[in-house]
Amino acid sequence: MTPIPALVNPKMLIWARKKRGFHIEGVAHKMNIPVERLQKWEAGEANPTINQAKKLAEIYKRPLSLFFLDEPPTDFSPAMTDFRRLPSSNLQQDLSPELRFEIRRALEQREIMTELTDAESGIFKPANISIADNPEAIGKYIRKRLGINWDAQQQWRNTNALNKWQNLLENQNVLVFHMSHHHAHRVDLKEARGVSFLFSRFPVILLNGADKSSVGRIFTLLHEFTHLLLNTPGVCDLRQYLHPDTKHHRIEQFCNHAAGAALVPQNILLAHRVVKDHHSPEWADDDIEQLASDFSVSREVIVRRLLILNRTTLTFYRDKRKQYQTEREEYARHSNQRHGAPPYDRMILRNQGKLLVRQVLAAYHDNAITLTEASRYLGAKIKHIKKIEHTLFFS
Repeated sequence: MTPIPALVNPKMLIWARKKRGFHIEGVAHKMNIPVERLQKWEAGEANPTINQAKKLAEIYKRPLSLFFLDEPPTDFSPAMTDFRRLPSSNLQQDLSPELRFEIRRALEQREIMTELTDAESGIFKPANISIADNPEAIGKYIRKRLGINWDAQQQWRNTNALNKWQNLLENQNVLVFHMSHHHAHRVDLKEARGVSFLFSRFPVILLNGADKSSVGRIFTLLHEFTHLLLNTPGVCDLRQYLHPDTKHHRIEQFCNHAAGAALVPQNILLAHRVVKDHHSPEWADDDIEQLASDFSVSREVIVRRLLILNRTTLTFYRDKRKQYQTEREEYARHSNQRHGAPPYDRMILRNQGKLLVRQVLAAYHDNAITLTEASRYLGAKIKHIKKIEHTLFFS
């Protein structure tokens, strides 16, 4: 039986590929076809079959119907040139297809949120601060703005501290999403640990789900929140800059410092029983781990705070960073064998964010949208909606 050709618009094939960030050779490899055949499709000299068009749609993460449009749809993705790139990367290098997709998905989720709420909802006001300010003072400001105190923070040691911090930011009308942790679509941590977008309504923080450390994502969350307060959103890898030599590096250093000060306040750390009677620049691993547990942060954040507060040396800090990096790499090599995916309902809440999920479910119960629409907005199967709702409100 002769395959049925798909009478696609070649302009749309080109548009979808470029928006996804793929080179033509990479797509041809994924399609298992010669590059010349794909070039003919994009030139309008030949047409893919229906099945081939469906596979292209899967690769580009677009609906098949897109290929038959006369013009590209309005796209929610901002200009990539507005993003700050990683310090180790070529400034002109395009973002990876995986990161482009996660950015587009996050902004589409935000668009759903704005459509389901009135124009007065979700207002966010950046702070009147700059990197010329004292980051220790900004850390105090963040804690005050979020309404967090030490007694409450201490209670998070044996619970999910990441959820607690995320809830506080959602109370500030910040949408917090997670990128996919699935290996096939995973964004490399070296490219981005976090992304932030500032809007007057419902700004967005996007955390990299490939970071299996919840305390690592907590730091990223506060780092990106500092970016929103500074009105300097972008793509970050959270690299530490001991000697920043560009404005970008100084901003990153400031956000790292302020995030650390918010998570581990100076006065509380210095008054901690492990620290107040300790007079050596060398710290035992057990003491560092105890402090990291009490503050629900990584060991590296603790050692960095001790360095900033002149309670240890740069040599000790560098040695510990190297040790922790080695341990993380070793952990990563074996983590896939030890950990499965979270339950489906929790994965939806994690990736979509409680703020959005709550609003979609409210719209469904108010008969503003159908159950099918709610399912589509959440990227969840209809049969799981009740379980997602139960987990959202009762766990």
